Amino acid sequence: MNAQAPPLLLLIPPFTLGLLLGCSDGQLAQSAVDAPCPAGDSDCEAAPTTAPIAAGARYALEIRPVIVGGMTVAASLRSGDEAVLQVEDGVVRTVAPGVAAVLAVGDDGAVVDFTHLVVVKADRLSLHRGGGAERDERPLPEHIQVFPDEELSLSLRTWFGAQELAGNVDEVWSVDDPAFRIVDQGFPQERRVRAPAAGTTTLTIDAVGVQHTLTLEVIP
Repeated sequence: MNAQAPPLLLLIPPFTLGLLLGCSDGQLAQSAVDAPCPAGDSDCEAAPTTAPIAAGARYALEIRPVIVGGMTVAASLRSGDEAVLQVEDGVVRTVAPGVAAVLAVGDDGAVVDFTHLVVVKADRLSLHRGGGAERDERPLPEHIQVFPDEELSLSLRTWFGAQELAGNVDEVWSVDDPAFRIVDQGFPQERRVRAPAAGTTTLTIDAVGVQHTLTLEVIP
């Protein structure tokens, strides 16, 4: 008599952080669970992240058709460990550092596929000029000079050591001189800063328990 197969979740291999850096195609090869493309972006191709996700961040996922025995199976996403991450309406909210499965669950409650996400606590932030595809990859130093009435587009990135982390984080931007105006245009981790005719201020960003500052000096 053949031995009974162990439960599905016991088949998940013991990955380490060095081997597992994000989500991927379903590990049972029945689906793909990826970050969706922005609405209206026809040039974007959905692809798995290659980075861990910052603890305290949000990360959108979509599941592409699950194929079982040649049939398409309707499935939703669920967390395999809600102490590490939670899933609601296709959005992952990371709770604490760790590795957790994201399960593709059919209408009958059966797990038809799964993938893994790594959650890491960020230890630093960086600021960059520009936003979206126009973002400058060079991080800004701690002090920069700007022209009178110049408007800066700035992007925030989260890191663990030299590894950039994925996910959108909740952040608070503030300046100690209200003459410098901060404008939130609704894009995650991006702001526009308008400098006055003269002055100096410290821009402070708080996110996921980490703080970053940038001194802005207006030069005539």
